Amino acid sequence: MNNVINKNSQLYFGDLFSSEKFISLCKIEMSCVVVLTDNHVGSLYEKKILAHLKNNGIVVHLISIPAGEVSKTRETKLEIENKMFSLRCGRDTMMIALGGGVVTDLAGFVAATYCRGIPIIYIPTSLLCMVDASIGGKTGVNTSFGKNTVGTFTKPKAIFTDISFLVSLPEEEYLSAASEIIKHALIYDLDYFLFLENNLDKFFSRDLVFLEQIIIRSCEIKEDIVADDEKEIGKREILNYGHTIAHALEMACDYKLSHGSAVAYGLIAESFIANKIGFLPDSEFKRILFIISKILCKLNKKIAVSVDKVISALKYDKKNRNRRIRFVILQNIGLVFTENNSFAHPIADSIIQESIQFIIKN
Repeated sequence: MNNVINKNSQLYFGDLFSSEKFISLCKIEMSCVVVLTDNHVGSLYEKKILAHLKNNGIVVHLISIPAGEVSKTRETKLEIENKMFSLRCGRDTMMIALGGGVVTDLAGFVAATYCRGIPIIYIPTSLLCMVDASIGGKTGVNTSFGKNTVGTFTKPKAIFTDISFLVSLPEEEYLSAASEIIKHALIYDLDYFLFLENNLDKFFSRDLVFLEQIIIRSCEIKEDIVADDEKEIGKREILNYGHTIAHALEMACDYKLSHGSAVAYGLIAESFIANKIGFLPDSEFKRILFIISKILCKLNKKIAVSVDKVISALKYDKKNRNRRIRFVILQNIGLVFTENNSFAHPIADSIIQESIQFIIKN
């Protein structure tokens, strides 16, 4: 298993079950390991990973939660912590998050606060988690006031990415990752966007060589951005491109719209805004619309929500300042607009409404 970003990176790529690094991290000064997973991923992999850990002399406990955003709550976090206390887990416990973004976000938040902090390893099993959710140290839960409104910035001890997990990934979950991958290209790397444009058929066919390339490149981009701004007080805000609208859509749809689908619509809406205010050229907006529309056609997810409900949800966005809704603005494909070291900017309500109307109607 190789370190794929740089010698200081916490990300390892390859076969998890032959990784000596994985086992050594679970053993070093640890009295036990707690594996947190969901009932879907657990039904596929929990027996294998528990047996692997036990066969290496590691005391291991399993905690399983219902799959999906329904579990990403303060109440679920409390239940997990109470279970760990009942197991007498102390600071010498290693936590493992086995699953997608909901599991890594939730487990990361538990690990950040349990006994004032215990180490955690992420094993992402979804493509979306491999390329985005597991990278950067964001943890958290949803509340009635919005998505990820309570959480921490806490990096895992390591991330072990094994693409063999993608074989069992349902088609909708697999396709949902495309929007985050495209986002990385849009905000940072024109050549990467060209590569995605020219090889979208390889994405749809799950070409393993292609998948390795895009997972590594997306991780490189996110690691590079996060390294300059771990706490999201500056440059890291560009990773929110498409997410201002996306998070509001998820909330307005009662989390029945997948994160990946919401981000796809969010990228279109926020590209519409950039084009409308005179930054993103028409030709580039059309290219963005074309590639994301291909993904949305495969996902076949329509938005059934009112503009007003989405606008209401936007009021709780974490980037808001002085009660004004702020957006990352794309200047060109691969380049974000910045002004006075600010990476997110207030936009007129009328233009925001237009952008939401555009994605609902189209």
